[in-house]
Amino acid sequence: MKTRLWSVGALALFVGCGQANLWGQTLPNAVSAQFFEPELIRGAAQAIGLTPEQRQSLDTVAARLMPPLETLRRDLRVETERLAATVKPERLDERMVLAQAQKMLRLEAEVKSADLVLLIEVKNLLTPEQQARLRQMGPVLSGLRAKTREAEALVAEWRRKGRDTSQFDRARDEVAVLVRQGKLGPAEALLDRIVARLKAVK
Repeated sequence: MKTRLWSVGALALFVGCGQANLWGQTLPNAVSAQFFEPELIRGAAQAIGLTPEQRQSLDTVAARLMPPLETLRRDLRVETERLAATVKPERLDERMVLAQAQKMLRLEAEVKSADLVLLIEVKNLLTPEQQARLRQMGPVLSGLRAKTREAEALVAEWRRKGRDTSQFDRARDEVAVLVRQGKLGPAEALLDRIVARLKAVK
């Protein structure tokens, strides 16, 4: 039987959430709160009435801006690790530490700038009405994320014990449909029932 992963991405809410798609997390909360993750928009496309033209534009923006951003993030991780190694000895060379810190800080500024450019272009694709709808959905989607992670962990435990999880795979697909339709209340209620059933069997 083919294993089907329980994840927020599987619910079409946040595609690739297990990857380094930390949109806006390099920015202060007061700033990042005004933007929308590309994955959130894709997952809520039907609920907010995203047009085919907007979908195409979103894909174009992502294809143009995401690869260089991921490269910058990778370089930042490397320079951060080098700085950590530089400050590890008990006695430090101040010039060496400061030089490495400057490299890291320059890359950090580039990552923040590239992150902001992406989020600006994505936000500008949306109408005011679509943005308002996404803000309304935000708190509920956060709850769905948490419950999905809980369900994912419980399903993984069932699999380790050799139990059949096909009923939950089907329910997962039902949740995904409800989310795409913008029926977040019913989606959350179904997730609650799934988690309760998973916990009921020890």
